[in-house]
Amino acid sequence: MMACETYPLSLSWWLLAAFICLVLLYGYRAVSVLEKLGVRGPTPLPFVGNLLTYRKGQNIAFREWRKKYGRVYGIYEGLAPKLVITDPEIVKQVFVKDFSNFPMRMPLSIPIGLPDETLIFATFSDHKRRRGILSPAFTAGKVKLVVPLVNRCVDFLMENLEKLLVEETTFDAKRVFSYLTLDVMASTAFGVEVNSQKDPQHAFVQNARKVDLSVVGGMKPSLIIAAILSVIVPMDVLEKWGLTVCPADAVSFFHSILETILAMRTEQLPEERRMDLLELMRAAREEHCLDLPEEFEKSLSADEVTTDAISFFLAGYDTIAGLLGTTAVNLARYPHIQDKLLQEVAAVTREKDDVQREDVQKLEYMEMFLNETLRMDSGARFPRLCTQDTEISPGLTVPAGIEVIIDSDSLHIDPEYWPEPETFIPERFTKEECDKREPFTFIPFGQGPRMCIGMHLALMATKITVARILQKYRFVACPGTPKDHGLGFFVHNMWVKLERLDD
Repeated sequence: MMACETYPLSLSWWLLAAFICLVLLYGYRAVSVLEKLGVRGPTPLPFVGNLLTYRKGQNIAFREWRKKYGRVYGIYEGLAPKLVITDPEIVKQVFVKDFSNFPMRMPLSIPIGLPDETLIFATFSDHKRRRGILSPAFTAGKVKLVVPLVNRCVDFLMENLEKLLVEETTFDAKRVFSYLTLDVMASTAFGVEVNSQKDPQHAFVQNARKVDLSVVGGMKPSLIIAAILSVIVPMDVLEKWGLTVCPADAVSFFHSILETILAMRTEQLPEERRMDLLELMRAAREEHCLDLPEEFEKSLSADEVTTDAISFFLAGYDTIAGLLGTTAVNLARYPHIQDKLLQEVAAVTREKDDVQREDVQKLEYMEMFLNETLRMDSGARFPRLCTQDTEISPGLTVPAGIEVIIDSDSLHIDPEYWPEPETFIPERFTKEECDKREPFTFIPFGQGPRMCIGMHLALMATKITVARILQKYRFVACPGTPKDHGLGFFVHNMWVKLERLDD
């Protein structure tokens, strides 16, 4: 009788032990992938991998690993093995030579919540089709057409900066510029004029905050829950439960706006249409469709337009704000460099209220200054999924299904390519110095077919904003001004202060 009573309990313990063994075996096999490839890297923790090291800051972690393990090493994000690359020749191979083998990012494990796949995560063929339709709208020549919209948004910013000056207050430059970039992205990508600095309760602003991951550092509790549940719960179920990157109500709001605007523009004469990126995208799909192969659909669906507009907002909003914030910090850190920029801006703009594209093209020192800021402070990384076994260097073949990470931040401070890499020197980017530099050692926007499509807009908006500000003010360091480089564009607490030039 006693044996009969204890048998089920013993069986339960055996089943539990077997389950634990299977889990441990699965975890061990998962984290042995890089070891089998002969790739060194930090020792991962079970099921967590090296993620806990990110608590000190991703940039700090990656820079330490680069120094310890070299230009090619491996890490684990959870159970997912990643190869990290900072070798220019291999970077060229991944971005260009073998692009067809590294054509996309690893799909997210949680639903995005958009009506179509984003351009960022689109498959190879879908990305080629949509990029072919969209690219003509993002050339330097076309982007200049939205310069008046950017200047209008900077008008709102200048009013805000004047108020901060009068109040003699220090301010977080990243946060202040985030309002500007929200206005710029609303105006250019959605065709909507919003003054978020005066009207933070505007419906567009409120819904934009819902899809802006930077507001909560990309760590919304719902996304953490979704990531955990994704191991056992299908994507479509998570979406039904509302566990998505972009909330359904915000997506519906933007979709409705775009449908209304596009319907209105089809009825307008060309000269009556507002000239923004939305209009350029609409025109591009009509004017350049013949450039695509016959098998491709030659226009964007309404869902694709909505998805791409929201994607441009997500990609550009925090990135441009981060570049502007770090620019302000670097100007405050280096007064002698700021003096050179002040002289150049005064000579080029001659106190005009608006700064035009022709003025921007003459700001050569500003170009060098921004490039040095991008080199030292962007913290950019570019993940690419290997879709078929590819030899990237003698004796090292990346298996299909493994994601590689191009770590441009560590590449940008490699002393072999950048003498005195920790010193801020804009003159590194004179034409003569650039011609001497090894290719693929400066890649702030990536390279190859998936290079950042919004690069021209980001740089143009940044240059106009900085030039407009330096017509009237200079940035000054304060107790909260960051002292270290390499923090990345996605942090806040970029504290600075303003002084009027004629003071």
